[in-house]
Amino acid sequence: MDATTAITRSSSSITIRNNVSDPELMPYHPYHIVYNTIGGDNWKYSGDSVEWEIEVPKEGLYHLAFKGRQSINRGVTSYRRLCINGEVPFLEAEALPFTYSTKMKNYVIGEGTEDGPYLFYFKEGINTVSLEVVLGDFGETYTQISESVMVLNEMYRKIIQITGTVP
Repeated sequence: MDATTAITRSSSSITIRNNVSDPELMPYHPYHIVYNTIGGDNWKYSGDSVEWEIEVPKEGLYHLAFKGRQSINRGVTSYRRLCINGEVPFLEAEALPFTYSTKMKNYVIGEGTEDGPYLFYFKEGINTVSLEVVLGDFGETYTQISESVMVLNEMYRKIIQITGTVP
């Protein structure tokens, strides 16, 4: 499917850019500036999202793939929540992995899984597809660290109340 009709970003810091490093990126032109990528190092904060409107020629089941590069965190997997028409289609779509790569690659959703690649239902006409930054495997660890930092800050404030800032 190559029928994107609109793109919505949750933050103005998520930029739309031109990339001429890969002629398979669409749209592509060897010397005119065309915008064919979105996100980059500015699409990394939990809750940031990008939504595309796509036009589907015929109702049915489709595979989804995103051409991208996750080169921000070496050796780390980034996660995105997938929504189709405002809803997460199934549990695995709550945290889809995007593995580290220095080159552009096709991330076929569900590829390499026991049941994959996954099929997604789209109605004929305009549909929305969105990806939202989520913590994935790091969510529980992040929550524990945040709670520990809050406890330590509370203890620090109590100590400062007694001793002052220069004991």
